[in-house]
Amino acid sequence: MKNVLPKLTNTVFKKASMLLLAASALSSVSLQADVVYVTTYVGPTLTGCPPVCHVSGLYSTFGGSGSATVSGAPARDRYTYGYSSDFSWSIRPTLGTAGGVYQIHIAHPTFSSTSPNVLVTATTGDGTLSSGAINSPVFNSGYSSTAWHFLGTITLSPGVNEPTITFAVTGGDCGPTSSANRLNIDAFRFTEINPCLGVAGDVTIGGPLAAGQTFVNVLGVDAAASAVTVYEGGSQIGQITSGIVAGSNMVPTSAINFSSQITATQTKSGCTSDMPVSGPKVGGGPNPGIKAFLSVWKSANFAGPIGAHTTSNLVSTYTLKADGLISGSQSAPTGGQGLSPSQCWETVTFDHATDSARNPNDGASVSNFDPFCALDGLVFAIDAFAPDSGPYDIYIDRIMNGNVVIEDFESYTAGGLGLFKAPNAATQPNPVAAYLSAPNSSEISTVNAFDGTKALRIRWQWANNSEVRWSRVIANATAGKHYPQLDTTKPITIRYLVLPVGETEDKLSFTTVPATQTKGIGDNVTFSVTPTGDAPYSYQWQYEGLDIVDATSSSYSKSNLAVEDSGTYTVIVYSASCYAIHTAGLSVSEVIEPPTLNYSVGGGQVTFTWTGSFTLQSKSALDGSAWNDITPTSGYAEPLNSSTTKFFRLRQ
Repeated sequence: MKNVLPKLTNTVFKKASMLLLAASALSSVSLQADVVYVTTYVGPTLTGCPPVCHVSGLYSTFGGSGSATVSGAPARDRYTYGYSSDFSWSIRPTLGTAGGVYQIHIAHPTFSSTSPNVLVTATTGDGTLSSGAINSPVFNSGYSSTAWHFLGTITLSPGVNEPTITFAVTGGDCGPTSSANRLNIDAFRFTEINPCLGVAGDVTIGGPLAAGQTFVNVLGVDAAASAVTVYEGGSQIGQITSGIVAGSNMVPTSAINFSSQITATQTKSGCTSDMPVSGPKVGGGPNPGIKAFLSVWKSANFAGPIGAHTTSNLVSTYTLKADGLISGSQSAPTGGQGLSPSQCWETVTFDHATDSARNPNDGASVSNFDPFCALDGLVFAIDAFAPDSGPYDIYIDRIMNGNVVIEDFESYTAGGLGLFKAPNAATQPNPVAAYLSAPNSSEISTVNAFDGTKALRIRWQWANNSEVRWSRVIANATAGKHYPQLDTTKPITIRYLVLPVGETEDKLSFTTVPATQTKGIGDNVTFSVTPTGDAPYSYQWQYEGLDIVDATSSSYSKSNLAVEDSGTYTVIVYSASCYAIHTAGLSVSEVIEPPTLNYSVGGGQVTFTWTGSFTLQSKSALDGSAWNDITPTSGYAEPLNSSTTKFFRLRQ
């Protein structure tokens, strides 16, 4: 709504020929009712000439203090008034719809000096006024100063949007002095009567939106719509007029262009919905470059073990690999590890010992010396140097903390949830502002997997390519683990697959991978790996990061194990296109046979014998008291006493 704010410099009383007031309006749109206000004063200033001019009658240029108390009208301190039987004035609003139909409402202050019976008639040469505008009583004292009062309607002539409307006293008392029977003039409201208001609702754009794409999904369509039209940068690029269904409709279009803005309208019963002021932007295509981070919970009360569910003590989160925030609280983190489109799985390692971390609310640096944290979620941020809204279709597999597998997704049902929710499930970032409504999902997939047969597949598209865009895929789905705990002294590794445009499969994955094992001294151990994909394959096994000589096959075996063989074993697998690294732990411990305590009874005593380096201990009750060492190292005789109870054990 717009209001004219002209200046006035005039005398207090004046014999005048006509008073003309004008106002301007916002540009109209198809379904929004145009509302325009005209007031004699704005603030302390009387509207002037032009656009205020005068003909016939007496009126006050100084006016009176106060105004009608009504909604919508601009703030003002005063009103003006006329006080002669030949008083007339005109207003000239600038309305938004040429040839439109508008209701006219009047508001004015009422005092003891206001005429109780004045009648006013409105006329115009720029359209047709309804009969209510003839001899209208709305200006007399019987009409409250706290409400708008209906005068009538005006139907504008074709092409006209600035009608001149003249009001004249045509009955009752007005004047003849300035102190009685005043006709108070304050505020006028013009409200468009729009026959399309509420007929065709707004529609929105669904994803994906990728450069070169020749269709657009339009959401929120009415089943009774006769047309759905898609625009790129305000120009029509596609339309359907048949086969329209309620909800989502796919509209064929010309090829859409990177970073252009897409909007849509629907037409129903001859009325077209509003053209949106803005719309989502087209991305460059599936899986442009992106940055990876990890969000974790911090609490001194986390006690492990690795993988334990966490449902309490969730104090605060921080983002690993972040070195700042792009634009203040809850905006995209900066730093991270870049993920580039490839048919090879990428491994990202998050390490509390070496990675920076930031608070997502204020960007402050965070250090965590607690023994455990909890996985809050996977975080992705737009690449600020080459911002692109997507769409994104990313696979996640084999999340590990040290040598412990936190999640490999094999236990879940394909097509269902597994540990992680969809990107728009988190309240930060704001899902309404951050994402298109589709695609947006998190599900277990059998299409690609780093190892085994299943992986997590995450899909989304950002609403635009703003540098503040980021995603947080939280680890609290109803299925599977809930914020699993992590050992902060061990690295966290995650496998990502970000396929290039046109590719649907990885080129190196595994059906079996090395498993962490526990063995005894003298045992044998075998680690093995089975790759699939782009053959041929080559292998190199390592122990504690150093190559093992001649260990270049798909399996590695070691016999007659010793304690010093414990540690981390790694295999690097090379295919024709990719390589991958797998690690597994080996723990070798000495197996100690439990001792045997022999005893015999005779000669009024019980005699204990044993072999090995053990100490015999005794106590008189199995309570919290200490055990007492018995000096002999190979045999001992205890006198029998029916009134005394003793317990014996061997301690290494």
